[in-house]
Amino acid sequence: MTYAIYDTATGTLISTGDVVASPLPSGMSATTVTSIDGIWNPTTHVFDPAPVVHPPIPKSTIIKRLTVAEFTAFKNSTDANIEYFWEMFRAADSVDPNDTFTQNGFAYATSIGILASGRTAQILA
Repeated sequence: MTYAIYDTATGTLISTGDVVASPLPSGMSATTVTSIDGIWNPTTHVFDPAPVVHPPIPKSTIIKRLTVAEFTAFKNSTDANIEYFWEMFRAADSVDPNDTFTQNGFAYATSIGILASGRTAQILA
């Protein structure tokens, strides 16, 4: 059995192990955990799964994943936000799918109809 020892007031993780002092020092609490992989959640007192981090994607790969219609819509858009996003895309060597600018740009493109719902996940996979 594995235990997580944490600060009772803040939920901050102090340590993990298979032995717990009895009694625990004042201000500390213990809980059993099924795994210590992931990121400690001070609110729920469990380890949440670590976020999936995707590697950068070469710009040429992104272009190949766009349909001709999507590519043309990005390229010819007169929307100021899309023009800015497209210029930043053109200036980059690769695209970081974890970056909020990337995610927000594709979400905006979806919201104005350049991309269909679900396409961002396919393009950035």
